[in-house]
Amino acid sequence: MAINPVMFLLSLAFGGLGGYGFWAANANDKFGLLVSIVSGVMIFACLAGLTAVRSKNANGAVGNLRAISIVILIVSLVTNIIFSFFNFQNPAAYIIVNGIEALIFVLVGYGVYQALK
Repeated sequence: MAINPVMFLLSLAFGGLGGYGFWAANANDKFGLLVSIVSGVMIFACLAGLTAVRSKNANGAVGNLRAISIVILIVSLVTNIIFSFFNFQNPAAYIIVNGIEALIFVLVGYGVYQALK
């Protein structure tokens, strides 16, 4: 498995811009920084899995990673937009939902990595 450095850096830039966008939308909220950091990291991770990962041996495994990356990216964007519009007092639900999304993504990524060994 190889990582394309240009696409990796572009994913990092898009994640940073997405995080800033969510921070700008939540600048006056109590948990605006939390939403911006989590959304930026999730956007970066999903875009990196979607665009930066390459493999010469197992295209099916990388295809699985790309498929789960796009699904998690869409679900993460939708949940972050929903949580951006609602002023929540306790961040527990936000942390749990995004934590489950991140853990599913890491679990599938680990499975792809094991399949490529």
